Amino acid sequence: MILLSTAITLAAMAAAPEGTELTIYNGGFALVKEQRSLNLKEGVQSVGIEDVAQMIEANSVAIKSLSAPGSFSVLEQNYQYDLISPIAVLNKAVGQPVTFIRTLQDGRKDVIKGTLLSSPTAIVSQTNGNSYGTYNGMVIRTTDGKIILNPVGEVQVDSLPAGLISKPTLMWMLDSDRAGKNNIELRYLTRGMSWVSDYVLSLDKDGKVGDLKGWVTLQNNSGATFADAKLKLVAGDVNRVVQAMGTGGGFGGGGFAAGRPAGPQVTQEQFADYHLYTLTRPATVRNNEMKQVSLLESTGVKVTKKLLVDAMWGMGTVYPNEGVVGTGPIKPVVYLEIKNSKENKLG
Repeated sequence: MILLSTAITLAAMAAAPEGTELTIYNGGFALVKEQRSLNLKEGVQSVGIEDVAQMIEANSVAIKSLSAPGSFSVLEQNYQYDLISPIAVLNKAVGQPVTFIRTLQDGRKDVIKGTLLSSPTAIVSQTNGNSYGTYNGMVIRTTDGKIILNPVGEVQVDSLPAGLISKPTLMWMLDSDRAGKNNIELRYLTRGMSWVSDYVLSLDKDGKVGDLKGWVTLQNNSGATFADAKLKLVAGDVNRVVQAMGTGGGFGGGGFAAGRPAGPQVTQEQFADYHLYTLTRPATVRNNEMKQVSLLESTGVKVTKKLLVDAMWGMGTVYPNEGVVGTGPIKPVVYLEIKNSKENKLG
């Protein structure tokens, strides 16, 4: 029997990848590469990998053998994301026998058996410490023909319905020409990951010299945690990128200022119109986390202050017989200019 209250807890089943590499693009997506091991038998079989990102782009998934290239072929590939939850279980249990248990005011249990006619649209948890909830939208027909609507209590089903899983899972139908351990590489794209570089400049009292601190800020809302991952960051206009790179202004056309590294060293490569930055120290990027990785730290950076006046600022529209409407005072904008050069302790 499966008892449904307001929560279900299941043990984790997936083993951690043996190696992970993340290439994060500033357009809100990332390329995930993982090395894992599969114990295959000879012939056609089903294999699965759990703990993949919930924001995965399933049509981008690719799998290949590293230890024995060409030793298996992929016949079928499925991404399963129908996760176990009280409502999901009850949705698949419609028409099946259920046991409904409600607690009376004197503490006694009232056990009712019947058939689930309609699954709940919502389960409202009790706030008085009880483990049961109100099953809004649920309809149960008891064995004696009575109908119970929106019951308050607990519901039991005989078994877990087929097709529900505890974690997002990639499933393959493979045809292997040999049995044994096979080291594989899994690749896929996922949405929900992005990066920007942020800078903090602290000026002296005269505003001519400052200390510059740089951070790489990673945002992970992909639905997966990546432990001890090798991180690569790509800057540039990739096809799916819809926003400009947020690497700060005044640092050599959208790249990083060099400075003195604080923490992990960042190496830079350029190919075509893209810049690739590699962090040499692995990092764990958790789901629903904003992580800042130290990029640079430079002291005594010379700063030039400039005032910019836009003569067209505040210009209104000229209407016949009314003159100019909407004009106002023009105020200069203050800009701080930093030269990205070795002489200035940066480039």
